[in-house]
Order: sequence, then structure tokens, then C-alpha cells
Amino acid sequence: MVVMCKITITLLIGLTVVILSFNHSQADITDAAVTFLKISNSPRANGMGGCIINLVDEQAALYNPGALALFHRDKFVSVNFPNNTGWLPELSDDTKLRSWGVSAGISRSNLRPDDTPFYNAFMAVAFSSLKLKQGELVGISGSYYPEDEADVFTAALGFELRNIIRLGFGFSHKAIKSRLAEGLAGKAELTARDYGLIAQMPLSDLVPHKIYLENSDDYYINFKLIPSFACVWANYSDKDVCYGTSTDCDPLPKTIRRGGSVYFGINVNNSSLFSVLLAGETDKSIFDDDVKNYHNGIEFGLFETFYYRSGHGIDRFGGMEFDSYGLGFSLHGVISWLNTLNKLKMENEILNKIFNNMNLTYNFARYDGGALTNTNFFKLSLSF
Repeated sequence: MVVMCKITITLLIGLTVVILSFNHSQADITDAAVTFLKISNSPRANGMGGCIINLVDEQAALYNPGALALFHRDKFVSVNFPNNTGWLPELSDDTKLRSWGVSAGISRSNLRPDDTPFYNAFMAVAFSSLKLKQGELVGISGSYYPEDEADVFTAALGFELRNIIRLGFGFSHKAIKSRLAEGLAGKAELTARDYGLIAQMPLSDLVPHKIYLENSDDYYINFKLIPSFACVWANYSDKDVCYGTSTDCDPLPKTIRRGGSVYFGINVNNSSLFSVLLAGETDKSIFDDDVKNYHNGIEFGLFETFYYRSGHGIDRFGGMEFDSYGLGFSLHGVISWLNTLNKLKMENEILNKIFNNMNLTYNFARYDGGALTNTNFFKLSLSF
């Protein structure tokens, strides 16, 4: 155990050195194009003030490729269904932000559900789409709709040393299209890359502990404490955004986003009774070290079924400061509690694992502050 702890500490120090040494510089962030790539369309994250890179959920591929790997530790397939967010409704009635995605993955533990090895490995792939569509405009040749869109292809790998550390690494390829005006002169196409990593340490699993309920040998209380650290390098490309044949080009909004979170939960057997997730993040332009955005948020969970979220964000690039809140529902909590109470059981172990990990979630979030006032987000997701 001492040796494994030393390995864990070495890995975390190595990750920190890599992150701190990844420096760039030298342009003006206000020159960046297709800045819609910096917008989060995750209601869960937006309810927490925009804290997103430590969230391991159905939308992970779009915001932290590394978190996609951890999501598929116990999931085979996920779908987050298309939504239609009215973006900056105080400024425009017809600007819409849309996203959707699918992912699939496999893990060693899913292939061998009867085995409990000291290590676990997992891999996943995903496709996601993000689009910002503005209202109708009329040009010389007729009407058209200015829009920016990105098709995102993600691959991720993960590794786990049981009860010690979980690591996820991922890469995303973005195919970006932008149309700001009619004709070829108003169009631009290019590709970009995202790199993401995440590290979780399930500290509560290092020392097994169970507090059995009075007069019961079947039910016990245990606690979960899982700190997490993540970093994402977003929108890297060898090319700038050039519309038509113009040589007056603008850079992509390249950013480095770092953040941490701490999850604390009280469980009855393997079912969550109550949980709290605290998160904080900063993101900065690699062009200007003085331009930083700050996000912090909290999520309360009850029975792993009902959630309330609150957060605060400061967007210096956009010149905005906002508060947010959100609500969520998760079917997985209901299934988990029925299983704990021995109301559900299948004979086939793989089918039983799929059913026990099945989840249908619905999340809502709302921004308030400046131009973001009355911006509402909705998302329905399915995974198993």
C-alpha cells in the first residue's frame, strides 16, 4: 500500500508539472473568431456557475475528453438529446444554441462482472455537435441564417487502480464551419483539437468502513470522499479563421481551463442518501495571461434522484458577471434504491449490470446577470 501511495503521489505531481509548463502567448483575445466554442450548453454545469471539466456525465466528451473515459467505467452507451437554448434572450429573440451527442465505451470490469481486479481499464469514443444559429438576414441573393457549428469526434482512455486513483485522458477533433454572410466570402472552415485529462482519488475507499444500522445485518451506512482535478487545452489549430479568400484572419479562442472538485456522499449500502459536490475552475486565453474567467458552484443531491445547483461566474472576456441555479432529476437513484431494497434482480450478471447502471436524466439551469439574464438551459440524456 505504501508503494502504491508513492506511485499515486508521483502521478499527481507529474500531471501538475505538465499542466503548469504548458504555456503560450502573444495575441489579443479580442481578435478571436468563432467564440461560440467557449459557450457551455450543459445545464448541469451551468447551474453550477459554468464548472464543467470535472463533471463525469453524458456531455463530458464536448467539454473534457478525458472525463469521457471515466464516464464509461460502468457505462456502455449514452445519448444526450438535442436541445434548443435561446442564447442571450435579452439581446436577441432568435439566436439558438443547440447541442447533442452519442458515446460508447467498454471497460474490463464490464466484460468480466464477476471479477474484481486490482486494476481496471476503459476506453470510449463519442460524436458531439454544437451549433449557434442566429436569426434570418436578407442579402443580395435572398435570405440566409448566420451560424457557427462544430462536429466533434472524441476518443478517450482511462485507467484505475482500485481504491487509489482513476485517470482519464482524451482527445477531440473538431470540424468547424462558420457562416457570417452570404456567398463564399462569408464562410470559413477549419479543424481544431482539444486535449483533456482528469484525475480522481476515492479517498474514502482507502479505508473500508461500514456502520451497520441498529438491529440489521443487511443495511449499513458508508461515506464517500472523492477529490478531483482536471485540465483541458481547447481549440488548438495550426490555422486561423479566414473567411473566403481573405488574408485578414483571426485566431481561434484557444484556452486552458483548470479546476478541481470535491464530492462528499452519505450512502446506505451502495445507494446515495445525500451528496454534495463543490467545484471551482478558471480558464484563460493563451494569448493574454491577464484575461481569466472564474467559475464556482455547488450541487446538492438527495437519494441520487433530486438535485439542486447554484453557482457564480465571472466572464472577463465577455465582460459579464452572473449567478446561476439549476435543478435535476436522475432515474438511476430510483433504480439503485430498489436494488438496495432487493426489489430488483436479474439472473444474467451483464444484463443486471446494464440495468443497474441505466440512467435517464433531465436537467435545467438558468443564468441571471447582464446579457445572460433569463438564459435557460434544458437537457434530456439517457445512458446504460
